[in-house]
Amino acid sequence: EERTIHNVVARIAAAPTATGVEDRPILLGNHRDAWVYGAADPNSGTATMMEVAASLGKLVKAGWRPKRSIYFLSWSGEEYNLIGSTAWAEHNSKTLLEKTVVYINCDTAVSGRTLSVSSTLSLVPVIEGVMGDVPDPASNPDTPTTLLDSFKASGGEVGILGSGSDYASFLHHVGIAAVNFEFEISSKHSRVTTYGTYHSVYDSFDWMEQFGDPGFLYTTVAAQFWGLLALRMSEPDILPFDLAVQAKLLSDQVSDFEALVPDSEKVGLGDLLDALKGFKSAAEELNRDVAAADLAKISTEDVEQLNDKLSLCERQFLRPEGEGGLPSRPWFKHVLQAPGLYLGYGAVAFPGIAQGIDENDWDMVQREVSASRKCIRLATSFISSTAQKLKEIEKKLVLRRRQRGSERP
Repeated sequence: EERTIHNVVARIAAAPTATGVEDRPILLGNHRDAWVYGAADPNSGTATMMEVAASLGKLVKAGWRPKRSIYFLSWSGEEYNLIGSTAWAEHNSKTLLEKTVVYINCDTAVSGRTLSVSSTLSLVPVIEGVMGDVPDPASNPDTPTTLLDSFKASGGEVGILGSGSDYASFLHHVGIAAVNFEFEISSKHSRVTTYGTYHSVYDSFDWMEQFGDPGFLYTTVAAQFWGLLALRMSEPDILPFDLAVQAKLLSDQVSDFEALVPDSEKVGLGDLLDALKGFKSAAEELNRDVAAADLAKISTEDVEQLNDKLSLCERQFLRPEGEGGLPSRPWFKHVLQAPGLYLGYGAVAFPGIAQGIDENDWDMVQREVSASRKCIRLATSFISSTAQKLKEIEKKLVLRRRQRGSERP
């Protein structure tokens, strides 16, 4: 049987700018198809997205507009191999490549009380900042704590993205920075994090009301987290990407590989670490230049060019056109993270290298190290030019101030 499926797209348009600067959208997405009732998967996420839309809608009615448009994307066909979101991302890939800042996904918003977040690693600082501003509903009212407090106390870390939900096309195929989050059952003492009624007839409203989220406290908190993260991405003058953090976390992963490779220098892991050091150094320099820049005196066009560099940097980690994708799966193009071949939905860093190690194929490891190093060096050049431009702008501003000073009587 064939059926037509429909994606539903809504938008809060950005405030118009005097200079007509092109919009850089923020995308929020959730699927609405379910195997049976789907109270947790996906309807807890659907309800959460509707609450975010309603809350931001109230701000719009009061006269507010975001600096960057916020899109609400309701996908169909997710349970059938992510068909709805994949078709939409592929169809709009040119537009998405040119403009979109981030895709923030929520599938099952709540099935437990433990926050789990995975993302593009350059977004870890802003994600943790949002956690620190959202109260933990389980905390004692006399000594209130935040989501960040409970996240750290439980040993939580922001992970990388594999597959299993609608962020896959945006990150792995198109190269857009992405986030996925949910509240799941505690994983502190068990590797099992999937709730027992998952994808069954028992994933019902009664189960959710009695066991999944009594009082719907965590559904409320999920909406607060999602909405605030959307605003932290849509509202600042400079987008909150921290590429230096990304480089540090990736270097840690490559160092772990060295213990698994008989001759790490022969396959070039040392050169890959050197490339990451160069990327980290360029990112730290860019961070310093941004912190020192007088944004009030820099043109809107120059600020947006900087933001383009920050958001488009993730695209540099896609294998170039004509080179195919990852080994055995050419549709996946991101060299830094992908679902593991043998992990189901689970993610691996440097997936091509990891696959070569798993298969004892050292020629593959060498090829994938070379491909990863090439992408990282492209990213380094990409952001280095931005840091240089900021320095040139600052020099011009200093020169103008000196000229004005010399013209005074």
